[in-house]
Amino acid sequence: MRLTMCLFLILISYISALANAEEGVLESAKSPELGSFLEKKTSLSLVARQFDEANIDRASLVGPHFNFSGALFLADQQSFVFDVVGIQEFGTSQSRFGENVPSNGIFANEAYFQWLRKRWTVEAGVINQGWLENELLFENQPFPAIKMQYDWRKEEDKRLSLFAQLAMPTSTRIKTRTTANQKEPTSMVLGSEYFRNKAEYKGKMKFYYYSLNNLPSEVAVESSVFGNSVTIPSASTARFDEEFQGFAFVFDLELFQEDLVWLLALKTLQNTTTESGYGFGQVVKLGARYKFYKREVTTNFVYFFNESDTSVASYNSYKYGHNNRLGYGLEAKLRYQENVDILLEVLSSDTINDSLVQNEITFLNFATKWTF
Repeated sequence: MRLTMCLFLILISYISALANAEEGVLESAKSPELGSFLEKKTSLSLVARQFDEANIDRASLVGPHFNFSGALFLADQQSFVFDVVGIQEFGTSQSRFGENVPSNGIFANEAYFQWLRKRWTVEAGVINQGWLENELLFENQPFPAIKMQYDWRKEEDKRLSLFAQLAMPTSTRIKTRTTANQKEPTSMVLGSEYFRNKAEYKGKMKFYYYSLNNLPSEVAVESSVFGNSVTIPSASTARFDEEFQGFAFVFDLELFQEDLVWLLALKTLQNTTTESGYGFGQVVKLGARYKFYKREVTTNFVYFFNESDTSVASYNSYKYGHNNRLGYGLEAKLRYQENVDILLEVLSSDTINDSLVQNEITFLNFATKWTF
């Protein structure tokens, strides 16, 4: 842990030195008023989802999801970014572990301060981990964090960036979950991203190191029923059998062919502290975006597997069944109008290794989204 902290601080110092060597920031002719919106977006979704795990855990839920996000001007090159969602779900559920139940309330997906300079960005606050773009590691978890990114090369059609983040893993309600005499949990990410946009294709690659430490016993207990290897002498002394340190890779490619766009996505995760057969995960998506009766349609075939100890099961993908899972499915989106999208997800998965608490899962998600 001390070594990774040192690497994190060294990287921040190096990036800051590079940033300070750059020329001053270009000032705009007129700054916006304090507290004015630099950008904002409002959306309303009607979501219906169904979950069935071998007729043991079942849920049929429906309800509206209201989302409001934007950025408020604070000072030159400084802003406050936020994303808030309100959910009201209705339906029936039968759940052994409390996951497939109606969600109700107002939640912060993210809320952080952002500082910009010519080539670097610093963010501090509650940051949604969706920016890592790997559901096998984190889904849309909001963590208290500080993040720094340096755009080593930034042009209109290509970009090479370095990034680092230090975070405190929490639950989805922005609450740390520790018991007496336990250290605060930490999460670290160090990596780079390359983006390229040409007439024939658009692509992005992201590669990073991840590490999670001092995870509380409550998270270990919860993760044990979602596929992780956990020892549970008691609820307050439960611990993970494996450490969580390794590497993640994300690759997205769009190939343009007249009115057809071919889509390819690959996401991998490798926990380097585990034995073979316990620490590798992968998601492969192959699809296309095309016109159908003057409407834009996107379809993807999905294949995924995630071995038992790649990452913390409580934090990764619900729809992929967390850990110890192998499955496939279909994702589709219809752009009915400029501001209206219809989405469909159908996923099925089973266990890689036999489990007393995990069974075959079928997941269905249908949503209509209006953006204003």
